[in-house]
Amino acid sequence: MRSNIEIPSLLERIYRENLELSLINVYKGFPISYPAQIIAIDRKSIQVQSNPFQIVCIHQDKETYMRSPIFPHTVHAHIMKIDIPQSQAVLSQFEYVAGSIGERKQVRVEPAISLEGVIKPEVKRISFIGEIADISLDGIAILLSPGLQAPKILREGTRVILHLQLPVEIKPPPVVKTEIISQPQIRTERFSGIKRPATEADIIEEKFPDLTPIYRQSTTGIEQKEFVIEGIVRNVVADRHLRKHRIGIQLLNNGPQRSAISQFILQRQAQLLQEIRQNYQILAQTYAAFESGKSKRQP
Repeated sequence: MRSNIEIPSLLERIYRENLELSLINVYKGFPISYPAQIIAIDRKSIQVQSNPFQIVCIHQDKETYMRSPIFPHTVHAHIMKIDIPQSQAVLSQFEYVAGSIGERKQVRVEPAISLEGVIKPEVKRISFIGEIADISLDGIAILLSPGLQAPKILREGTRVILHLQLPVEIKPPPVVKTEIISQPQIRTERFSGIKRPATEADIIEEKFPDLTPIYRQSTTGIEQKEFVIEGIVRNVVADRHLRKHRIGIQLLNNGPQRSAISQFILQRQAQLLQEIRQNYQILAQTYAAFESGKSKRQP
C-alpha cells in the first residue's frame, strides 16, 4: 500500500489540472457514484461539488470514497462540513484503502422488507431458513441464526439449491383497442413443500422438492415470484454485530430465475433512488428553515 503522505499533492494536481474525480458511497447495498469537482483546497482539506444524490449519501455516512485515474488505490475521506442546497462537502483525513469498493461488476441491493431464503445442500437431507441480506444477478447473501450445523455443512465450495420468493411489481398490460386478446391462465397454486418446523425455526428435516417458477395473482400490484436456483457457497462469515452467519452464495442458473432477479433488482434500484430524492428534499427544507430562523434571530 502506498503512503498516505502523497494524497494531498495528488489532490492538488487534480484541482490544478481539472482531472477526473468520482465519489463513491453505498446506500442500502446500492452503489452511488457521481463525478465531483474540487472547488477549493488547502493543506488538510478539499471542498467538492457533486450530484445532490451523492451529497445526501455523504451526509448519511459521514464519509465517502474517492477514485481518480491518478490514485493508485481508492481514497477514504471523512466529512468536515456539508452544504445541502449547494451540493457541496468539505473532505479531510485522506487515506488509501484496500478492497473492492465501487468495483462490483453487478449491482447488489438489500430488500426493503424481510425476505426469507431457504438453503439446501445438494447431498444433505437438511435445509436452512434464513433472511436475505442482499442479492445481485450473480450472487446472494443469506443470514442464518447462529448454530453448530450451518458452518460445518455450508462450507466453501458446497453446491446448494436455493428457494427464493421475491416481490415484484406487476406492470399493467398494454391496452389494445383493435382486437381482443385472450389472457393466458395464470397459475395460482401455492408452494407447500417447505413448512417451518414447530421445534426449530431455522432447520427443516425434510426433502427439498423440485420446484418450477410460480407466478401468483395479486390485487395489490405485487406478485411473489417463487422459484429455485442452484448455487455454490463462496464464503461463510460470522457477523458479530447481527449475531448471525452470513452465507455468500454464487448463483449459477441463467434461465427465468435470472429474469425474476433482474426485475426485482431494477425495481429496488428505483425505490432506493426515490428514497434518496425524498431525503434530499427533506434535508434541503430543513436547512432552509434553519437558515431562515437564524437570520430572524440576528439583530
